[in-house]
Amino acid sequence: MARKSKLTLEQKTMLILEGLKGETSISELCAKYGITTAYYYKLRDKFLKGGQKGLNGNKESKEIKKIKKEIKENKEIIGELTIKNEILKKTLE
Repeated sequence: MARKSKLTLEQKTMLILEGLKGETSISELCAKYGITTAYYYKLRDKFLKGGQKGLNGNKESKEIKKIKKEIKENKEIIGELTIKNEILKKTLE
């Protein structure tokens, strides 16, 4: 079967969902997908952390808004400094 480096996103998702259902043992799933149990648990933990982030979307949105605001402010500062720099160049000519 597939190796861990060859699993597609869809395969990883199916693997994790099958494991969470509990209908098949983790060792059987790992054999089916050609991966180790350690890799399965690593994928599962990443999957669950991603779900937590999705459920806590407001916090991330606030962080993104803050970063966008900082970028906008920095662009304005750069624009002002560029204009001042051009004025200084013209006065020195």
